[in-house]
Amino acid sequence: MKNGIRMFTALVCATAFICGICPCRASATYEDETENDIPGAVWIRDPAEVSGSRYTEDAFLAERLDLVFQGHAGLYTDYECTQEYLAPLGTYSVPNWGEMLNVPDNQRGWSCYIYANGVYYALFGECPGDATHEYRNSEVIWGVDGTPETLYNNFQAAGVISCGAYCRNYSHSFLILHYDANGIVLLDGNSINGYNGLVQVTEATWDYFWRYFLSAGENPIQHVVQPTLEYLSRLRVAEMGEILAFIAKPNRANREVRAVKNGW
Repeated sequence: MKNGIRMFTALVCATAFICGICPCRASATYEDETENDIPGAVWIRDPAEVSGSRYTEDAFLAERLDLVFQGHAGLYTDYECTQEYLAPLGTYSVPNWGEMLNVPDNQRGWSCYIYANGVYYALFGECPGDATHEYRNSEVIWGVDGTPETLYNNFQAAGVISCGAYCRNYSHSFLILHYDANGIVLLDGNSINGYNGLVQVTEATWDYFWRYFLSAGENPIQHVVQPTLEYLSRLRVAEMGEILAFIAKPNRANREVRAVKNGW
């Protein structure tokens, strides 16, 4: 019995010691992840290492993205959406089957789905949801597919904007921060690197995106939700992807006042 107690005590102490000195996994680099043998991605997990101006020339949108990177992702712990829940880059804050979170546009859930909905709400004032309800200022693009060689042209042909589009395939939700002929930049929670709640930015080649986000073509994008051209025009945006946006205030009254001012 005494030996068992000693062993138990040693295990507890060892566990406490390990937990106290091990660095947070948010500081992990590309080389120490499971996909280190597949080139084509840079992962950004520190808000200090990225800026919204890296992906858009619109100063106001860049500022909103900076707030999202810092954790202000439109998420709340209560139904009334008065208690903000922070989910900064590099944190394991939106795992599968974790804490149920709320977004002010009548959305509730967890994981990648609620994170992407929260960010979209923070930028555009409504939630993508399941792409079946009526939107005030957004439109739906159904089904975007392709190969690494054709995805860029297919995105352009479908009219996918270059910053802010919400994407959903059969198993994952994410947002596009930028894309061009060379690759695509994505923001997601419960990211594909283990689906362990990690929030990160992925700067990827089209091949990496096709292999990992689209499962080598087996898991294509079901729908894209993005602001309408009319909405962008109404906000006097100079060009596609440079979007005037706002972060909703925690106080519901303030949010409703700002919504009226912005036409939401």
